[in-house]
Amino acid sequence: MAEEVTISNKVEAAIIKSFDYWKLEKLPRQKIIIRVHKLTGESEGNIAKRITKLKNMNYLIWHERYGEKTKEEKKRWGVYSVNAKYEFKFECEQLPSEVKPIEDKYIEIPLKNREDHTKRLKDAIENWISNFPNPPHLEKAFPRLVEKCEDHLWFSDLYNHLPASGFDVLEKWEKYKKDIQDLDKFESDLSKMMQQDISKIFDGLELRFVESYNSLESDCQCSLPHLILRRAIESEVLNINAMVKLKNAETGEKYEEIMEDTNSAYSILEYEDELIEKMPLIEKDDSLLWGFEPENLPPSIQILRLPKRDKEAFMRGKDQAISYFIHPPPTIKIKASELGTELKRLVQERENMLKELKRLMQCQCFSGDCRYLSRTS
Repeated sequence: MAEEVTISNKVEAAIIKSFDYWKLEKLPRQKIIIRVHKLTGESEGNIAKRITKLKNMNYLIWHERYGEKTKEEKKRWGVYSVNAKYEFKFECEQLPSEVKPIEDKYIEIPLKNREDHTKRLKDAIENWISNFPNPPHLEKAFPRLVEKCEDHLWFSDLYNHLPASGFDVLEKWEKYKKDIQDLDKFESDLSKMMQQDISKIFDGLELRFVESYNSLESDCQCSLPHLILRRAIESEVLNINAMVKLKNAETGEKYEEIMEDTNSAYSILEYEDELIEKMPLIEKDDSLLWGFEPENLPPSIQILRLPKRDKEAFMRGKDQAISYFIHPPPTIKIKASELGTELKRLVQERENMLKELKRLMQCQCFSGDCRYLSRTS
């Protein structure tokens, strides 16, 4: 049974009730602040302090969002939900939204005002479209592009207008970012599984795993898990790129050209299998490099760098490592396939959201109220 809690502060009541207003389980901090400021007239700073107080009392739960690293980012971009362990009882004055409006005192916002404000909102949507990121597996700048989308002056105000206009693209956007975060964790867990396997293969070597497979700079660096992971989803990425290009093909000749390029890309993957089997062990001063350097053979592939004294330990595991690369264990293959499937879904979800955003650009004006819209007689 939920524990009953009495809320007597009007601002705190507005914070908790904002979740019911938006009909969302989770809300960004800025969205809560905008709603509460509109209802209570309280300053943003004081509302932010009340949100922190409710979080510290465990009445609100803070959730990490993709790309948050510094304390300031977490404070600014926090996402919250109401703790279901509590049932809230409100003993404070009614909020404006709970008081029945007096019809003869209600003044509608003129259409011209709404149209002018909609132009500002469309600037935010245009910026959103131009910076809308692919999953980080296809676009490493994902966190920076998310920030560019949401840092636009009018982005937070979209939460006041798009849901009120019947569009749920913001809810999809929040889910998209959460799904990316989940996919990153899935990929990280898969990588750790491979790191454990490869550490056992090269027993006796204290490996340090890196995400660069074309430039190993110090001894005991190993790129094999990252290289396997990249190749495990490479065919899915090729499928995605081919699918997008084929949709945009204007002629039969263009279609054939795309298919030829795609087949060539798959041939490269097969070619890399042969390269790994023949990959030499190159002497570099006091080190040995298992791989190809740029001047030897493109593309540059470097799997392992080790001290010369560890050559025997390397040779014991070399053949097994090659086999692991070309034919990963079933568990790894299954999880990599799941990763690829989810990646394809997210790419398609991105395309769907972009289509919806482009349709929004055709709207004459958006519904909903905010502090930037003034009511005039």
